[in-house]
Amino acid sequence: MSRRKKDKNKEQAQRWQVIYSFYFAWLKNIAMSIFEWKLPDSMNDRFLELAFFEDGRALAYVKDGALINTRANPSNNMDMYNYFTGYTGYNVVFSDYVDADNCVYGLNNPVTMPTFDVCDMFATRLQKLEMGIWSNVDLQKFPIMVSAPESQKLSVKNLMEQFEGGLPFLYTYRNFEDLNQVKCFDMKVPQIFDKLYELKQKTLNEFLEFLGVTTPKEKKERLLSGEIIANNSKVGISGASFLWQRQEFARKINEKFSAYLTEPIEVRVRDYSEILHLAESEEMADGTSFGLDSQSM
Repeated sequence: MSRRKKDKNKEQAQRWQVIYSFYFAWLKNIAMSIFEWKLPDSMNDRFLELAFFEDGRALAYVKDGALINTRANPSNNMDMYNYFTGYTGYNVVFSDYVDADNCVYGLNNPVTMPTFDVCDMFATRLQKLEMGIWSNVDLQKFPIMVSAPESQKLSVKNLMEQFEGGLPFLYTYRNFEDLNQVKCFDMKVPQIFDKLYELKQKTLNEFLEFLGVTTPKEKKERLLSGEIIANNSKVGISGASFLWQRQEFARKINEKFSAYLTEPIEVRVRDYSEILHLAESEEMADGTSFGLDSQSM
């Protein structure tokens, strides 16, 4: 493989990585905005949700007379009900071992699954769909396969690059010989970018439903009442699994550390209109490939 081809492949890989990074950051932003906390000043809601997002768990305990929240690593010891007997609370500044009786261990969901893994899966799916959309759009411009003798390989390649660059006409050279030997075959590429875009919207809706956010994209009158109830129940249960664990975390902290609180800790689901605003903001940038300008593509 020539150096030029290697550089081009590397550049293409970097472009696709930019698309993945954009989608991952966008989904992470939504996921970390679902819940709204009411915490004492000694605790931090952003770091709490970051711990749930990346690790699937968090810890609350008293350090130097103040109630704090940290990341959490369970100890290797368990009781008869598979509850850990101690935890390591840590951040980039310090690390503490705390007995289970002196802390509260919180979960992102009942199976301690980090939302990071889900965002990674959906960002990969969205990236592939975006790649498919752009590939199909490009093939609509030039849906042919070119066959040429080895002697004309470089000349044909130069012409193809001109075409890909969007030139309204192509330059040829006097040494472009054996033109009759250059053959073009219609690949009959179907136009599917609209279907891929629709699938991308459904993929985003699936992600939001996983988090418990209903998405009123489809007209309700097109669905039977039973389908609506079933879908809303599924969405409600999925989202509730995240909320229940956070509410239990808050309840246990309020009970165990009431002496360090001037008012109870509370957590609620942020208003759906605020969350959907974050999700729908991508549509504003869709004409520029979700915030990626044409040069980055």
